Amino acid sequence: MSMNFKYRTMALVGNVLFALGLLIVPLPLFADFVADATYVDQEKEAVPEVLNAWKASTKEWPATVAITRQGGGSCTATFVAEQVLLTAAHCTDDGGKVRIKFRGGLGSTSALCDHHPEYVKQSDNYKTALDFALCKTKSPVKGVGFFEVINTNAVLPARNTDVILLGYGCTDERAKDSYFYRQFGVLHEGRTKLTGKANSGLYFVTEGGAAVCFGDSGGASYMYNSDVSKSQKYIVAVNSRGNIKDHSYLSTTSSASFVNWALAWSAKQQVENICGLHKNAENCRKNADQKAP
Repeated sequence: MSMNFKYRTMALVGNVLFALGLLIVPLPLFADFVADATYVDQEKEAVPEVLNAWKASTKEWPATVAITRQGGGSCTATFVAEQVLLTAAHCTDDGGKVRIKFRGGLGSTSALCDHHPEYVKQSDNYKTALDFALCKTKSPVKGVGFFEVINTNAVLPARNTDVILLGYGCTDERAKDSYFYRQFGVLHEGRTKLTGKANSGLYFVTEGGAAVCFGDSGGASYMYNSDVSKSQKYIVAVNSRGNIKDHSYLSTTSSASFVNWALAWSAKQQVENICGLHKNAENCRKNADQKAP
């Protein structure tokens, strides 16, 4: 996200341009928290960040982490249970491992990830729909604070709802032309507005305000500031792609396609304690203002 007070544009890497009237690009990339990030294949390794954003408090978002896939390429991800991580499919290999880096020197761990099975079949809008991966750590994570809650109510969010974009990606539109500005590893948040739904509601389109940038892919989008959510923050989508300017494309978590798959995956993995999906989930976010110790 951009640190300026203007709406910022997301960086676009040359050989990943995709024309659909708007240019849509996958946005992963963390460069493993290294400021002088090296080039990564955007087709393979998502690289988004949030433009028109401000530095976020990791205590307010303790479940948001940076991940790096084997072979390079970094993204944002979110813990939704003590062993379960939600991110974008284009940020991981299906069945592959990612390394997770925690806030505040809490160390790192790894997880094995699975794609939504329909993601690979999506051709509409460059695989924006169902851009999901769920990952499982070998053992429960410690010290996260609390886990974020997934929204499964198909009515929410409504058109023109304000949403928060969160990510560890770049914050300067000049990253499009210069590696010097592709600095990753600092968590930023920004606000934008949901302007529409597409592909039978499988993804949202946002316009104005914050926009996804390189390294933000896989991060969660949150509904806030409404009668329903004013006392809570809910994950309503996963950052997928954008035009690196003023539009972002977010895979929605309330679709039956996501919910049914997530429930089946959690049963198979024996982790039926995901916040927002299971009644027995523990240590979930309790309110919008909750902070980690």
